[in-house]
Amino acid sequence: PVGIEMWRRSGGGFPDRSVSELTVPPFDGFLIEKLLERLADGRFGELRPLDVAKLDDGGGTVPVTGSARGLLERSKVLLDAPDRGVVEILTVDQGERRVRIVTLPGMQDSGSLMVGPNPFDAYGNAEGRARDSEYVAAAVAQALRESGASAEDAVILVGYSQGGIHAVNTGARLTESGEFSVAMVLTAGAPAGDRITPDGLRVVHLEHYQDWVPGADGTLNPDTADRITVTGRTPVPPDAVRDGLGPAHDLDLYLDLANQADAGKDRSLQETAGYLGQILPPASIAARSLFRFSRKPVSEPSRKPAAELKSAVAPSAGRGSATGGFRSVSRPPWRPR
Repeated sequence: PVGIEMWRRSGGGFPDRSVSELTVPPFDGFLIEKLLERLADGRFGELRPLDVAKLDDGGGTVPVTGSARGLLERSKVLLDAPDRGVVEILTVDQGERRVRIVTLPGMQDSGSLMVGPNPFDAYGNAEGRARDSEYVAAAVAQALRESGASAEDAVILVGYSQGGIHAVNTGARLTESGEFSVAMVLTAGAPAGDRITPDGLRVVHLEHYQDWVPGADGTLNPDTADRITVTGRTPVPPDAVRDGLGPAHDLDLYLDLANQADAGKDRSLQETAGYLGQILPPASIAARSLFRFSRKPVSEPSRKPAAELKSAVAPSAGRGSATGGFRSVSRPPWRPR
């Protein structure tokens, strides 16, 4: 009865975050394990490394604001664009150092049961959850190299929905590699609370209490000095559109929540806003580059034993969820000079 009541009060007939947090844990690890078995026997194709191609029409400059709203607006640009599999990198030149803003798109469902060329299709969730975004992170690193990024630059990763899973995983991987300096990760509506991040990596999660998607990680987000969760409490309007993953998963709703985060009086939010303002001064102008990520063509069907693929899933970091185990490293955060 309690669960039914919680469901009834949710947005647009969809379960809210607390429902998915309670119901996912017993099944998440099992489902991922079964999915890996199916991918291993070639039934639906397989997850594989990515090709990275810089697009010729991605040039020019755009204004960017050093705020949660300003960063998340880049996700809106990608969402509204007709192209699929495209990642944006903005470069703000600050003299001795540059800031690189990497925006990863949300899920772009192909409607097919097969693993397709777009790494952000439904199977991109499997890569994010079970493989810690192994291939997406490698592709981001390659795109940063092609953009001319160095270890002195500050990298900010932004992701909505599935893109948020990849953003957190990629931030952890890039930080551990030492090749790039990740200053901050911003997610919106992403089930990324159970992702393990290195000490010193600043992460801000935007979640709405009526959105079941961020609760699909099956755990409460860490509450630490490095990780902040801003929960939206404004109810979804009764006449909200109910397609997709539910009205509370709408990106416009999260843009409003980003505004609230920017104006927040909480000390941790004010410190984060001040930190971001130092990295990205108001009315910054960024050079824009676009990269298309695509899965490499299949040469021949893989017949790897399922046990070999299952070994890629490290012990759980959250309640009942299958997640990788990034080694926690002690690393000073990137700071403006």
